[in-house]
This record gives sequence, C-alpha cells and structure tokens, in this order.
Amino acid sequence: MSNPLHRYRILIADPDVHMARVLKVMLEGMGFSDIQMTADGQEALNMVKKTPFDILIAEWNFEKLGNLELINRIRRDDHSPNRALPIVTLTGRAEVADVMMARDCGTTEYVVKPFSAGSVYARLERLVDYPRDFVVSPGYVGPERRTKRTPYNGKDRRVLRLVPQGKAAAAHGIANDNANASPKIFEADYSLKRKLGLNHALSDLITPEVLQEAQERIESISSESLQWIKEDLAQLKSLQRTMMQSNDIGKSHLDLMSETALAISSRAGTFGYQKAAKAAYMLYLFCCKNLDPEKPIHCVIAEKHIDVLQLALSETLRTTVPAENDEIMDELQHLVNKYGS
Repeated sequence: MSNPLHRYRILIADPDVHMARVLKVMLEGMGFSDIQMTADGQEALNMVKKTPFDILIAEWNFEKLGNLELINRIRRDDHSPNRALPIVTLTGRAEVADVMMARDCGTTEYVVKPFSAGSVYARLERLVDYPRDFVVSPGYVGPERRTKRTPYNGKDRRVLRLVPQGKAAAAHGIANDNANASPKIFEADYSLKRKLGLNHALSDLITPEVLQEAQERIESISSESLQWIKEDLAQLKSLQRTMMQSNDIGKSHLDLMSETALAISSRAGTFGYQKAAKAAYMLYLFCCKNLDPEKPIHCVIAEKHIDVLQLALSETLRTTVPAENDEIMDELQHLVNKYGS
C-alpha cells in the first residue's frame, strides 16, 4: 500500500538554498516525496499558478516579491488559482510584530527558525487535521485567525469553494473599496485530510519514531552547516570592516548585515549551536533597532557582537561551553542598553 504522504505536493520558497535543502531532507524523512524548491518569490508565485500545490512553505525575505507580498498576491489577486492555499511562513524573524504582520496578511501558520522536525510537524498537523474556516473581506483575506482544534470525524461534506476575487465580489456583494462590506466565511476545506484519509490522523503516519529519524537526517549534515556559518561570519566581518572605515553607509549595507546575522542565527540554532544562535540574533536585533553607523560607539558594539559570535562558534568544537560565554553576552546586552539609543 502506497504512503498517503506521497500524494501531497509541497513547494519550499527560500532564498537560503542551504536551509531549503535541510527542510526538504527533513520532510522526506517524515515521508513526503513530492517537494519542489525555489529561491525566488516571483518564481514561487509563477509555480503556484502552474501547479496545484497543497502547501507552500515560504521565507520572509526575497530579493523580488517578499513573503507578505507573495501571500497578498495569492490571497487577493483576481487570477490566483487557489486563494485558500495553505501557506506556512518559515523565517528567522521571531518578533511578535513580525508574527502579527504575517498573520494579518493571511499566512496560515508561522514557524520561527531555527526549526526542528517537531516544530514543522506541529504546523503541518494543524493544516491537515485542523483546517480553519476561510474569511474573505475587504480588510482581510485568509484563514480565520482563531485556531480550530476540533477534528472532523463525520462523513465527507461539501465545502464552499472560493472563486476569484472579482467573481466573489459580484456573487456576494464584496467590493474591494467598500470598507463596510460584511465578511464572508467559507467552511474549512478538508481536502488535505481527504488525501490522508478521513479516518486517519497525520500522527498515524508521522509517529515520534519517524520524527526522530527526520531530526537525525538534519543532524547528519551538521558538518556542512559549520562551513555555511563560517562563510556567513566572514561576510559579516567584511561588512563590519567596511562600516568602520566609511562614513557613507547606506540602508542596504545595514540590511545585509542584519540579514546575514539572521541567517547565522537560523542555521546555528537548527543544528544545535544554541549559544551562537543567541549571539547572532542579538546582533540582528541591534542592527534592526539601534545601529547608527555615524555613532562610533555603535560600530564598537557591533564589532563586539561579532567577537562574541565568533567565540560562541569556536565552542561548538568542544564538549563543554564555559559559563563565561553567558557572562560576556550579558555584558554585551548591558552595552546595548546603555549606548544603543
């Protein structure tokens, strides 16, 4: 008997090709097989228009057509082939404001990098076993934002199928420019559940033992991950040196610094280098919220962040991590609090 998980089509859209491959390997360890990848947001949209994917897993940052715009085009475009497509935002951005922004844009689930087999599985289980009703309104198009945890045990039933936005407006009186139009709620779509079998749960196939095997697949390529992280760290150092030597640093330079720090945090945490992940995320937050290249003390603090990150990475080759590392990060946070504004 064939594995029902082979019936699902999954698209991974992530500009970090290394982490996209890690996710693909992990999903294959769970039992999924029809998995495609792209590193471009616009290409992801084009692929969704051409192929009936069951699930889209998309990063936040793309050079073209970022996550929020991609979601918006799928949810609201008149020519979208499936406005109710389940979308999982998988990103290193862990701030509450980011989660709320993605949710209000219409993402179905949100997973913060670093990820594990367990954290990804938990969101897939909600998509398959606990789908939510779908809301179409002028201000919001997406799954009902309250999580539905009641499994469907009844017979197969009709589901109200979404039609393109233009037709929905004509059929239900919903106009894009009418802020007072009443929202329309469509019953939850159990098509993913039907592919699995209405009498089965995802946990019947993806057992704790299977999840453990999927996690071990990630850990089997940890040696490669150190090289990826070292390359990111070298880029971070280069960006820092340029910032120290130049008085004319643009926003794109700072954005690249923050994105590189976030990539290190995602990669390091996924492969179990927790102290390095913490140090990198601290640098990411400093770059996003505080860093002003025209302030010498800010450049010094950024440099110290990188020094702490390098120290944390050096400890990954040892069996124990000294407590002094935690004390250094505490001191670094004190510097940020004192001179960050």
